[in-house]
Amino acid sequence: MSLRPGFSIIIPTFNRAFCICEAVDSVLMQNYPDFELIVVDDGYGAEMACGRLKYLQSGHEGVSAARNKGLRAATREWAGYLDTDNRMCADYFAVFENAVRTGGAKCYYAQIKHLNNRRVVGRAY
Repeated sequence: MSLRPGFSIIIPTFNRAFCICEAVDSVLMQNYPDFELIVVDDGYGAEMACGRLKYLQSGHEGVSAARNKGLRAATREWAGYLDTDNRMCADYFAVFENAVRTGGAKCYYAQIKHLNNRRVVGRAY
């Protein structure tokens, strides 16, 4: 493993132009340097293309097929998924890196904070 682990984030999408920009922005605004964002479009729409983003088209085979296609295209040590109606905090990768370095596990999950009621679901790393 490199000095700092890299992260591949996969966003499967289909007809989600109304909300995907915020999900993409939440990844691109990370304060962590080594990541790639892979958007798998499951409906042939050209919703976006920029900088660190890999854009893949998919043949409308469903969200699982889109996630698997994104995972096959991932090049970093760690991969995760982000749905189009979710957001990442700016320090997500830094917190994840700390968990990877200190935890020793091969699989991790994150907590979820609801925007409306601010309730946190899940346990901390």
